[in-house]
Amino acid sequence: MSGLLQLAAQQTHGWWRSRAFRHAKLNQYRSSILANDRHQPLDFLSTAVDIDDTYVQTQYVVDGVRRDLYSGVRDASRAVVLGAAGAGKSIFFRYWVVRWARRPQDFHRLPVVVDLHLYRSRPELGSIEQLVLDKLARRDCRETLAALEHALQSGRLSLLLDGLDEVVDSHRDPLIAELRGFAQRYPTTQIVVTCRDAVYDGRLQPVFENQMHISGFDDAGMRRFLGQWFRFRRHDGRQVQPSTDESIRGNIRERVEQVMAELHASPALYQLARTPLLLTMMAYLQVDDPGAGPLLTNSRADFYKLAIEHMLRRDVTMGRTGGIARFRAAHKSVALQRIALAAQKVTASGARAIDEHEVIEQIAAVLERLKMADSPRAMLDEIVERSELLARIDEQNLLYQFPHMTLQEYLAARALADAPAELLARYRENRGRWRETLKLWCGAIDRDCGDVVQSVFSGTPDHPATYQDRLLALECIPEAQEIRDEVVNTIVGYFHGLGVTNDGTIDDLRIAALGAIAADPRPWGVDTYRYLTATAWDGTPLERVAAMQALAATRQPRAIELLRSLAHDTAVEADARAALRSVGEQAIPHLLARAVEGHEQDVHDLAQIGTAGAAYALGEIVWTDGPAAPVAAWHLARMFRDRSIEDELRRTPPPKGTTPGLPWAWEPFAEASAEEFSALAGRISYLLAEEHVEPVTGEEAIDPRLGLAAVIARGPARRALTYDKMDDGSRQQVLDSISATVFRRGRLFRQRKRLSSLLDAAIDSATTDLIAEDLQTLLRLCRLDPIDRHLIRAFGHLHGAMVLLVLYVRRRTHATIKDWRTVLDRPEEPRLLRRIYMSIGLGAASAALATGIVRWTGELFGWWPWGPSWLAFATLFVLALGISGILVFMRRLELQIERLFDDNSVDSETGRREFLRWTGCLLSPMLALGVTLLVYAAASLADVVGWTASLGVIAGLCAANLLLRHVYLSRKRKFDNPLRDLLHEMRRSS
Repeated sequence: MSGLLQLAAQQTHGWWRSRAFRHAKLNQYRSSILANDRHQPLDFLSTAVDIDDTYVQTQYVVDGVRRDLYSGVRDASRAVVLGAAGAGKSIFFRYWVVRWARRPQDFHRLPVVVDLHLYRSRPELGSIEQLVLDKLARRDCRETLAALEHALQSGRLSLLLDGLDEVVDSHRDPLIAELRGFAQRYPTTQIVVTCRDAVYDGRLQPVFENQMHISGFDDAGMRRFLGQWFRFRRHDGRQVQPSTDESIRGNIRERVEQVMAELHASPALYQLARTPLLLTMMAYLQVDDPGAGPLLTNSRADFYKLAIEHMLRRDVTMGRTGGIARFRAAHKSVALQRIALAAQKVTASGARAIDEHEVIEQIAAVLERLKMADSPRAMLDEIVERSELLARIDEQNLLYQFPHMTLQEYLAARALADAPAELLARYRENRGRWRETLKLWCGAIDRDCGDVVQSVFSGTPDHPATYQDRLLALECIPEAQEIRDEVVNTIVGYFHGLGVTNDGTIDDLRIAALGAIAADPRPWGVDTYRYLTATAWDGTPLERVAAMQALAATRQPRAIELLRSLAHDTAVEADARAALRSVGEQAIPHLLARAVEGHEQDVHDLAQIGTAGAAYALGEIVWTDGPAAPVAAWHLARMFRDRSIEDELRRTPPPKGTTPGLPWAWEPFAEASAEEFSALAGRISYLLAEEHVEPVTGEEAIDPRLGLAAVIARGPARRALTYDKMDDGSRQQVLDSISATVFRRGRLFRQRKRLSSLLDAAIDSATTDLIAEDLQTLLRLCRLDPIDRHLIRAFGHLHGAMVLLVLYVRRRTHATIKDWRTVLDRPEEPRLLRRIYMSIGLGAASAALATGIVRWTGELFGWWPWGPSWLAFATLFVLALGISGILVFMRRLELQIERLFDDNSVDSETGRREFLRWTGCLLSPMLALGVTLLVYAAASLADVVGWTASLGVIAGLCAANLLLRHVYLSRKRKFDNPLRDLLHEMRRSS
């Protein structure tokens, strides 16, 4: 027996140890993520804010339409995310894990971000499993290799592998081979890899079947990013909480408009601003160093130069006194260049970090050359603590790293400004690591870089030029400050002959480079523009698409006009429209002109642009009488969820003429709104309620405020008709469907929810998936008008189910315009009034029943006779019948409940009829008994005051009680406004 118990104990202990992440460790992991990953720099260097406050949705393009990257990657088993330097790949992963840490119940897997640049940087980090364990340990979740393997086998993890491009070449090949084997070894584990698009060569395919390119910011993304950035940034560089003051919001709008106007005025500058890093630098320089001004340069290298110079001299800029900065900015700049060059050189480990000994050594060399006797440690501390251009990254402060890889690459390029031969040698030794540095070098030097670019393009006998080398040479042309015409003509001519596609595919890097060159007013730019124009008209179908994308990248008015003309060509209409949308706000006037004429596709294109300016244009279309108006209304109903767009629409001009709308639709929210804005919201809700259009595509649900107003406008009678159309079986099936859904999910998660309460069920995130599956079934059972069906779907699965069941299926719910007008009111529940009328009613009824029982007993036994003797014996018979009925009814109810919960196949309609039959059998004798006892009570009262007064007292008590009940129900109806809870839960669960 003892041996058996020991074996059981060992097996239990082994099972417990084999679980990958127990509850306590998960809490530690969550806390560590929120402590270490929740904040990101507000500037590109310093002040940190919550990532949710400044994160802008990362997007990728599918068939010309921008999609949320997180939604696309979330359910992919294998994916490679590609993007340019500073495109936001690492921030995207951080946002993913922070989102998990805040609501882990919404995820099926545990996400772990793994830094691939650490691969083989130390002997103990020689495999992917060891990298994962190392990251977990650094997030306070130490686990054994066996536990990790168990978690990987069971598919409990999402591995987010960041920075394949940062792995040294000698280690990248074995890492790629290991990744392919790792993915096949753990087929149920999600694996997502990020890499710079210029470095990735596709060797992870076909194991990693999904490949997604991060799209640069469009106008909408830029506006959201700048708006959020300015909300948390003041001119003095300190962090502040966002304000709701309208004057401050107006100032933010002015700043955003100023930056956007400058970007639209310069296509080259706009292209630079499409990455979060460079857009942050532009906003940062405008706030902290307005004299630098974004329009001083169209060069990426010059932006880094301006920003670094500002950080090195910001003690003076920000008014700091007292001799805080001991070292001159120029001297610190030279030291940083040497440190960056040392970090950029490939070491045995290939890691980005540089140890403290090397940093001190580089600073000492600079001080020695400058004949300065200061301590290298003092300069290092000043760079780290005052300039914040270098950061300590480990607990012992023995390793240092630049805040962003591109800063290191730029400073390394500056360090090699006078050493082009060394730069070329290092590039050929490790193309992936030095590719970006070489491009920045072309923009950082103030002399001709033609020889270096030509050497990259042509190659050498020992290092023949590859396609990637020639593509790099093409990308260097728009980066260069100065380059000889003959070099440019050779490279551009080569690519003109090669075509705009690469072996039958569209190369995004080539397209971007050709677009940047075509925007250049110099001769080669003019020739490239002509070449792209000719290809867009007369090339093969794929070449035409590529040429249109390159023309859109120029962002020039003539290119927009050309794309607008191409949009009439049915062969390339969809691709031409996608290219036109990518231009952003500059295409709005062209699209608006056609949309007002009734062309619905132009309305869809405006909505795809998605900026406040596009919403403003849609607001103008809404007031028209053509077929485009309802389409614009549906798009605006979705865009209303964005606060920045709502703020912009508040400034819309008043409607011209008389156009039907719902003047009450925005009344609950009109306290701070202009009359014109309320009219616009009412017009949108009216069109949602009255106009049937084809379903508008889009991932976003409509704003619940506009949608609910439209549902109310459909009218209680029309919604009640939905209830009346349904036969008893369908109606019960709808109600049983949601009840069964909640019961199954409630039993699974041990949630104590009332099955009869829709809101308790629907607002629970755990029921979302099942309700989403059931919504289509519910809509099929309900014989809805097409407008109502479209409206409900537009709320989204969860909210649509709530609206359907609360406002359509439940007959006792009568939501009216009056309820909508008071949807934001918070009246107190009339509990005192309820107690009063209940006390009067129950007291009078109890007294009457007690008196009736006493008088009936007196009649039965002869000591207080009244009326015929048979009535007393009949009452006794009814009482016995009622008691028997109660006992039988309780037993039948118990059996019915057991059948409901234990047998999913029970016929709910048959059970309902049986329940009603037994209820009727019970109520009939009880009602007869009650009437008889009230007659005895009235007779007893009549013996004292007479029949006239007795009946008068009874009538008065009944009337008073009914009046109090009416008042109570009226106030209770205001308190129980169904729209109030519905709107509140929609907002809370969004």
